[in-house]
Amino acid sequence: MGCLIKKTSTRSVPMGAEVFTRNGEQLARWLDGRGKKKTATLTTGRDGSDRIVIESGTWTAKFRTADGTIREVATGCRDKSAAAAVLADFERIADRERAGIISSKENSALDNGGKQIAAHLDSFDAARRAKGISVRHIRDTRDLIEKLFQECGFKTLASVQRHKVEEWLAAKAEAGTGARRRNIYLEAVRTFLRWSVSCNRMLRDPLEGIAKADQDADVRRERRALNEDELQRLLTVTALRPLAEMGRETVMCDPQMGKRSSWTYAPLTLGNIDDACERARHKLAAKPELIEDKVTLGRERALIVKMLALTGLRRGELAAVRIRNLYLDEPQPFIRLDRKSEKNRKGNTIPLRRDLADDLRQWIARRAARAQEAAMHVPTLKFETEAARIRRGDQKATEAAGLSSDERLFSVPDRHALVKILDKDYAVAGIAKIDDRGRTVDVHCLRHSFATWIGESGVSPKAAQQLMRHSDVNQTMRYTHGTPEAELKALAALPSAILKPEHQVTGTDSLFAPAFAPNTVDRSNKLSLSDNLGKIGGDRAEDRQATKRAETLGKPADFGSISKYTREDSNLQPPVPKTGALSN
Repeated sequence: MGCLIKKTSTRSVPMGAEVFTRNGEQLARWLDGRGKKKTATLTTGRDGSDRIVIESGTWTAKFRTADGTIREVATGCRDKSAAAAVLADFERIADRERAGIISSKENSALDNGGKQIAAHLDSFDAARRAKGISVRHIRDTRDLIEKLFQECGFKTLASVQRHKVEEWLAAKAEAGTGARRRNIYLEAVRTFLRWSVSCNRMLRDPLEGIAKADQDADVRRERRALNEDELQRLLTVTALRPLAEMGRETVMCDPQMGKRSSWTYAPLTLGNIDDACERARHKLAAKPELIEDKVTLGRERALIVKMLALTGLRRGELAAVRIRNLYLDEPQPFIRLDRKSEKNRKGNTIPLRRDLADDLRQWIARRAARAQEAAMHVPTLKFETEAARIRRGDQKATEAAGLSSDERLFSVPDRHALVKILDKDYAVAGIAKIDDRGRTVDVHCLRHSFATWIGESGVSPKAAQQLMRHSDVNQTMRYTHGTPEAELKALAALPSAILKPEHQVTGTDSLFAPAFAPNTVDRSNKLSLSDNLGKIGGDRAEDRQATKRAETLGKPADFGSISKYTREDSNLQPPVPKTGALSN
């Protein structure tokens, strides 16, 4: 038989509390924050200090479960009769489980159904961390789940209802949220609910059966691939713009105003960016270190773009690449990604073109030289230790003094900053953000460009899938875009089909007459198939072929006006069959 208890806890004696004795028991009396008198029993803590005993305001149910263990569950009720009803429910469930009426799984689901969702989400996050999922992905998934549950009014697992989620998704669609974004919300919530079912926190997924929105019918952003000329222009602008921004010309927006506020900087273009760099060098001649910083920044940004375009790496994957991941001195240079930093967690190797490997080798050497120079001007304990090792020929000295192999290869900006940087670079390079077909260019379009270029090179779809590191070849095909150059190349590969000039066509009917001229033949006098063959010579090969085609299509052969053709007209050829008669 269960019982109800009020649990107690201790805390330090409030400031200004009066300690007195009543009936042999020590008590403390004080005023709370609202000015009310409070009295509590005084006890001694583990450290020997005086502490007051505080009784909980709600009742706790204490009962025996079906397996014989004693459990204490907070009822959350201040009223004892209400707490007794909750205790009776717990005992009834335990009796039903003991009798085999319900399973332990159902009992666990009933026990967890009333808990706050936040507690379940904490356990869900811990389970995902144990699987090695990145902290950022865990945080983003939780934000999506909490937003949907909050807007739907779900506070416990038992309150999750399918129709409310469907109504929420429909409201989002009416508000203009894209299909892909709605599917992201739905998948995040369903991942959490499926985990809850696997942990016996729920009996079933209440959202099972909700279909995802059709993303192909609601494409909000269609990316395109860059061509070779656009990539070269982008690399040029990316490398020069950090320095060129310091040398932009000032122009007057409104000459009639004549005020200082009417002056602004002239926009950079591909045509004036070199002149802007020269002006910047002249302007900053007294600050060579600033010029070097801007040149280095441009070089780094250009290498970031080149790496994204020629390897197919994602922005986050490139940001996680460290110097130790590079194997530039191998016969075939490559990058070996860390499992934890790659999207599919496989630790793939990515081959590098030799020109790109040379660029990376020069970049690392440049960084090492700058790090060594900086350490010489501002000596540190680390640099002095490394310098001492080099002087005595210690083999443990790093290959690049002052540059650790565990340092990141590039300081890749976050996704929002990189989007803003590339948008400016696209504009200066003369590459439209949105083309005439509504397709956009952004950071991820560099990966689309990589897929398109390797597809145009003639490699097999399987090789393209491996280079893109996709689990499904159909996903690789979605990254491959048609380009005007590839379309023209495909048209040039079609077989030749040469038509004779019109004046060389024999007969009174033009070769193109059936297709482009109205037919003036009196169809009421059209002969049957056998009559036609009898008049123009059924033993001729052309007639037999026409008859065979007509019989195959299930329609009578139509030779136009054939009454003027006889066997004696040996110099005349039978007219070409009417297109309409053999179509369909």
